[in-house]
Amino acid sequence: PHYNEQYLAGLRLQAYGAGLVVPGRASTAEYAGLLTRLLTEPVFRQQAQAFARRYAGHTREGTARTVFGILESELPRTA
Repeated sequence: PHYNEQYLAGLRLQAYGAGLVVPGRASTAEYAGLLTRLLTEPVFRQQAQAFARRYAGHTREGTARTVFGILESELPRTA
């Protein structure tokens, strides 16, 4: 990942069991090993499918509404 958000999203997917994060300066062999695991170990497919079902109705707009609602609820109220 080139940006912090991509790295953090990758860590979340890895923690969920649906992916792997490539170490910083991975070799070609390390990439190949990780790809082999992703393609051959059924748990990654199963977890990716579970993730897709869980977030099937996800939209950017819905996320924005939720985040802004939380932020606005934390703002001090003025008279």
